Amino acid sequence: MKLILYAALLGSMAATTQSDFVEIHPSRMRRAPSVDSGRLDEIEEKLNMLADDGRNDALEQTVEVMSRQIMMQQLFVEERIRGDGQSGIKKVRGRNTGFKSYHQRSYGGFGVASIHQHNNNIRTCGLGEFSAVLNGVEFRTRHNDYRLYMPSETSSKFHEVQDVPFPDVPQAVLDQPTVDGQILEMREWFRAWKDQDHSVRDYRQHFKPALCYLEGAWLDPEESLESYFSDRHFLDASSWFDLQEKIRYTSYTGSKSAQENLAFLPVTIMGINNATSPEFAQWNYRIMCHPVKKEIKLDRFRLVDDFMFRMKRNSPIDKFENTRSARFRLNTRDTSAYFKYSQASPTFLDEIMKEVPGTDNYGGSLRDTTIDGEEVVDLKTREPLNAAFYHRFFSTEKLDAMGVDIFRRSYSDDSVFMAKTSQPNVREMALETCDKEAADYDAERCILKARWTFAIPLEIVWLTPLSKWNPYNLAYKGNAYNNNNLESRSVTANGRNGGFEADKAYNGTNHRVYYQTPIEFYTGAAGEGDAADTAEDAVGVLDPEGNVRKVAASGTYILLPDIPGVGTLRQRYPIMPIHEEGSAIYQEMEAVRDLVHESKTYHSLYREMPEFENIDEVTPEPYEAITLETGIATSSPHAHLVQLTAEDVEAVRNDGIVDVTTSPKNGHSHSLKVTFSAGEYIIWSCDGNVSCRDGHPRILTES
Repeated sequence: MKLILYAALLGSMAATTQSDFVEIHPSRMRRAPSVDSGRLDEIEEKLNMLADDGRNDALEQTVEVMSRQIMMQQLFVEERIRGDGQSGIKKVRGRNTGFKSYHQRSYGGFGVASIHQHNNNIRTCGLGEFSAVLNGVEFRTRHNDYRLYMPSETSSKFHEVQDVPFPDVPQAVLDQPTVDGQILEMREWFRAWKDQDHSVRDYRQHFKPALCYLEGAWLDPEESLESYFSDRHFLDASSWFDLQEKIRYTSYTGSKSAQENLAFLPVTIMGINNATSPEFAQWNYRIMCHPVKKEIKLDRFRLVDDFMFRMKRNSPIDKFENTRSARFRLNTRDTSAYFKYSQASPTFLDEIMKEVPGTDNYGGSLRDTTIDGEEVVDLKTREPLNAAFYHRFFSTEKLDAMGVDIFRRSYSDDSVFMAKTSQPNVREMALETCDKEAADYDAERCILKARWTFAIPLEIVWLTPLSKWNPYNLAYKGNAYNNNNLESRSVTANGRNGGFEADKAYNGTNHRVYYQTPIEFYTGAAGEGDAADTAEDAVGVLDPEGNVRKVAASGTYILLPDIPGVGTLRQRYPIMPIHEEGSAIYQEMEAVRDLVHESKTYHSLYREMPEFENIDEVTPEPYEAITLETGIATSSPHAHLVQLTAEDVEAVRNDGIVDVTTSPKNGHSHSLKVTFSAGEYIIWSCDGNVSCRDGHPRILTES
């Protein structure tokens, strides 16, 4: 104890040694260290006096009480957050402002939870920074850009992962003797998926859903900073302490990491060892995916009317669905009919989530008991529940005080899923349930111990045959992030940039340059863009014979480009819950929104009927907003979208010129002046020049 007090007092001195105390008291390291020997002798003498007269026992009790109070403060913060809402996404990085509060980004903006795409990458899903809450713990992520990885099916090692398998190409496509034949046949398979018609082409084995989820846990601080791999981003810190200091600085100054590689991940005290040593726990998270075994029909997805995003875009509900701001929920029951009533039992989402393992991976098998010692059982089978998989609902053989036997994890968090784990990397919570002084005290019986992780669903990603379809037999050369893989580097060596000339076309593909879908499969209109997007619309890739093939990206899209005869299909369905949805204010607002937007359905709920018949009919505007598209650039093949409002269209149609900014594409956008002449929309100037430097034609076409 004397040594502990000695170290504590040393840490409070201005005179200290850099190597021993830099991480405990960094503020003391502003000046060069020095040592006052006389002062140290004085402190040691006082410590000897404390040890001799027994006052160290009182100080030991004080340390324990203070540590206990810090633990209670953390509990208070978490309980307050739990009372304010549910587990879910909270905010994304702000970029926009305006006169109305909904002009800000909130949890969405251009893309819900900062969703974007890296469809040039074989298995990366674009997802930016966001803040979130999991079981009362609020944290902020780095730029995520997670990969399609799943927990290991063969290992129980902590955070061991494997690739999510891609579905095979239908044999009917491979049997076609020509590339044109394969294109036509592949379109029919996508049509069957869109129509959910498996009578002729059974698409169900070739279009598979993967549930991607956000998982968080209190971990041993000795655990690695990185809890999951991204080939594009990482936590830019040398230690947990370094990360905390960078977050403190950027939060204080309002600055940011240009690469968005910082995260706010809190620390807590989980317990006190021997009444003197606090046991710290470090919060961390990861994003994983699980290939869903159950069939999910497309009509089970219900669009959430996040009206503030529609208001900002002036977007009708039917058009909002095909934007990146759209968010969905799975129907409560596995039926096509909308189930609009609440229920106190597992939903369709629960059936899917119970397939997802916690950190014991797919081989996990753990039982659980309540604080009263009752064994936790499955609601349907009444067998002991395997708590190693994510779940919300459970039961026991004993009724509670309200006379029911169907229980939920958490007090009132509708969206959190929990899984028990045996991993020692996850900090343990212990509870003493007996009198330690009793003669029959048994630690094995009297101390409850548990380790848990928490999760919410983020999105369902549809895996399609395009991931494997390679009709030109383009050579795939592995991971570009492996510095020892010289073959992968040859893809872009010597200035190859995907041009359509033999010396500029990519020399095969790799994980980051994953283009193998014939461009003729699409019409070429690739939909909305985001500054974080990386794929080009079409590139040139050399086939084994040295021919340049024009191909599109074969990774994961949000919305697939338009497929002739099929249309635009969504590949990523965001289903993440929002933190505020658990608050009484949000629930009341959503009820009022339904009343206003579905007034005929809920007319009986009005206290005073609105006089809709006296409202004048809306006179159609003479001009409507349109979306234009630039031509393909000559320096690096890509195109941009240009949004013109109804006012813009009216101005240019009357010999005016309007200023607009294109959608981002290929990592950039253009500032245009647009006019109208001879029946065509014309680029008057581009970035202050007569024409765009990357070679976009001056004519704009309607998209």
